[in-house]
Amino acid sequence: MKYILLLLGFLSLNVATFSQEDEEEYQIPYEFEVGQTVYLLGDSVNIRKSADLNAEVVTKLPIGSKLKIISKSDKVTRLNNFDMPWYYVEINKKQKGYVWGGKIAMASCRSTENPDIVFHFGIEKATADGEGILQIRVEKGNKQLQALSFEGFGRVTKRHTFTNHGNRGLKSVNDVLYVDGFGEFCGDGGGAVALFWADNKLIFVKQLWDMFDAPVFGSQRFLFPADMEGEKDRIILREEAGEYVDDENDPTESKIVYSQDETTRYKWNGKELVKI
Repeated sequence: MKYILLLLGFLSLNVATFSQEDEEEYQIPYEFEVGQTVYLLGDSVNIRKSADLNAEVVTKLPIGSKLKIISKSDKVTRLNNFDMPWYYVEINKKQKGYVWGGKIAMASCRSTENPDIVFHFGIEKATADGEGILQIRVEKGNKQLQALSFEGFGRVTKRHTFTNHGNRGLKSVNDVLYVDGFGEFCGDGGGAVALFWADNKLIFVKQLWDMFDAPVFGSQRFLFPADMEGEKDRIILREEAGEYVDDENDPTESKIVYSQDETTRYKWNGKELVKI
């Protein structure tokens, strides 16, 4: 099965604000809980006296700054074409103020090879059609080392998660990072974006798709050396597509008829996958 991704044009900065009464006009991609510890995705972020872009600045904080969520404001602001509420936060148990939710990382994790390296994941913007453009920013000691943007799996409101899987048995890779997108209904595609942290650089490797629209399905997945079916110094791409067909002799049973069942082996040359 072949997947064709359409690259959509980006909008320039788009700003709007909403009150609680306008709730039907916006959709919030993700939220934080009261008491939750979070980290800034943005750099040089203004912490304000009230939930407003024009409010007095209490302090300015660098990427990776640790915050504690005290409460969520009813006010929602649209920046970069997506909507997020403001949060009242505590900084080092000394200062308090408001920050727009899109400046907070959806998830953060450390490198398994070097814990001083931190990866912060979140949304960068949405396209004119509401498709999500995601980002990972690499930080060390509250200094940004790199920022990498890439397409998600559909609308900016679709659920995505971010995980670090270690090097998965790859000698020249420090961390294998996955951003997983989840389909919300039958026929809604999801999958995973695979990225490597190697030689002090974050590298986009491949977008792997996973789709089920009964009875048709299609999937792509990597097998690494540390996996049960993995091979030393190899990255194996498994691609499957087909459909479930009713058994003529037993209507309660079905069998899989494959239209694609392929295995491709790659090596990592330090910059990209090389087919072997």
